Amino acid sequence: MRGNPISYSDSLGLIPPGADPECFRRGECVCATPACSAGLPPPDPPRAPDFVNVQVDAYVFSFWGAFSRDGDSFAGCGFNKTFPSILNLSASFTGGWLNRSAILPGETNNFLNGFAGSTNAAYLGLGGGIVSSPGNGNAIIFGFGGGYILGPPTKIGGGFGSGQSYNQGYTGIKW
Repeated sequence: MRGNPISYSDSLGLIPPGADPECFRRGECVCATPACSAGLPPPDPPRAPDFVNVQVDAYVFSFWGAFSRDGDSFAGCGFNKTFPSILNLSASFTGGWLNRSAILPGETNNFLNGFAGSTNAAYLGLGGGIVSSPGNGNAIIFGFGGGYILGPPTKIGGGFGSGQSYNQGYTGIKW
């Protein structure tokens, strides 16, 4: 706006959201942060996980239950390959966030219902990963777990897998 004093529009989108355009036209506004000075919108506030998941893995089989922010529950099963040893028995608890800034009602349920694939890694029982649901996007997961493997002891682990989840209905628990 300073470079073009006769313009009363913000064609370049330089005025921060919620700011008084007249203040910027007069050149009297002072931004308190570098992001504001650069004209960047404020960051989205942190949000609770879009879903939580409890999973049990044995050998190459996986079984899980999940709950969505929309209040639905899901049960699923599939196959996996774990590292360092395929001979394992483990359990984990994870929270997942869909890779979008705003979640519309029903999007988490659509993501959880049906086929998905994932990959993960952990160190000393804490880990994370990525889940992909074809046609519904991706999610980042973080969680903790433990178990037993046949072979030398290790502090790291990981794996990849895929499977099918089925909506079990509305539980009434929403967040």
